[in-house]
Amino acid sequence: MKEVVPVKRFAIQKRFVSHDFCDKCTWWQRSVDFEDVEATPTDTSYTTYQLPYEYIIDKKRISDRNSVEGKDFVVKVNGTVVTEGYTVNYEAGQITFDTALSSTDTVTASGAYATSSLYEITAREGYRLILTYVESQFTLNLTVNDALVFELVLNNESTGNEDKIIHRQVYYGAKDMLNQANMPVVIEPFAELTQKVIVLPWNYLTQYAIYPVGYPADAQNMEFNKLRLYLENDQPYTNCEIATGTFYCIVEPI
Repeated sequence: MKEVVPVKRFAIQKRFVSHDFCDKCTWWQRSVDFEDVEATPTDTSYTTYQLPYEYIIDKKRISDRNSVEGKDFVVKVNGTVVTEGYTVNYEAGQITFDTALSSTDTVTASGAYATSSLYEITAREGYRLILTYVESQFTLNLTVNDALVFELVLNNESTGNEDKIIHRQVYYGAKDMLNQANMPVVIEPFAELTQKVIVLPWNYLTQYAIYPVGYPADAQNMEFNKLRLYLENDQPYTNCEIATGTFYCIVEPI
């Protein structure tokens, strides 16, 4: 009789890191792309040029930057890409050159600008995401300027293919965050972080499954297919160095 050797299955793990809610230049998911938009000189010195947008997405500041497609900021002078000799103020949408240009030079840029703090997690077709661990990270000195909203949303034929909020939790301040967390941990400053960081585990969210949008309503154990985290009025936190949510998932075929 032939021996049957069980095949070990290796779970595919995926981590999602939200926008940084104290840095609007990381709000990439709902950002609007622009291409070869002309920047105008702010004065006759021809060193600083102003784009018609503020809060340009800076991929270097996105925690999960490797999973973000596009959104690269590209500068051209007279149609030629330049990669050095200038600095960018992403918040103000300004490009400042080390050496003055001339009145006949044309400066254009391509990239994306932020519009909304909304960060959404969905599963791709044919797979579901099992939440295994959820936490948030905040530097301790932050000023909470807006409510943080967490939502679980269902969208399929049972809802008329429209978003229906299944669960909504609003964190109006630090007390609400602590009341919903399990055994928070404080981490000392390290590397570029100069403030202490509090890590708040949200273990009550684990074992939920996120199905693809439009998946049949009678799917076993399906409660929602979108997970959202956003600031209610898109007002960033201030006096902080990090304010993110991290969602650890196992990817399973369905």
